[in-house]
Amino acid sequence: MPQPPQTIPTESLLLLFMIAIPLLTSAAIAAYHQRAARSTALVGSILQFAVFLFALAKFDFHGNQNQLSFVGKWFPDFGISFSVGVDGVTMMLLGLTETSGGTVDVLG
Repeated sequence: MPQPPQTIPTESLLLLFMIAIPLLTSAAIAAYHQRAARSTALVGSILQFAVFLFALAKFDFHGNQNQLSFVGKWFPDFGISFSVGVDGVTMMLLGLTETSGGTVDVLG
């Protein structure tokens, strides 16, 4: 009897979204030949900042381990997996990156 598919918690996908949004934004800018590069970058930055704020709300600064973790089996036959997670220092660095990137896009 097959097992039902496992659901992935939203918190686990936040870091994947934070990786995918800049990649998709840059692909959109490249596809439109920079006609709307500034506005596309601004929309991407706003979306990225919103995901960061949601991740910040879910983050527990009193914890002493990686949080918002995602582990995906990439090539299970070879034992290769993909994993991401953040700790307190990394979350602060993400905040610094998000605020400085958004500022550059707005003032740019």
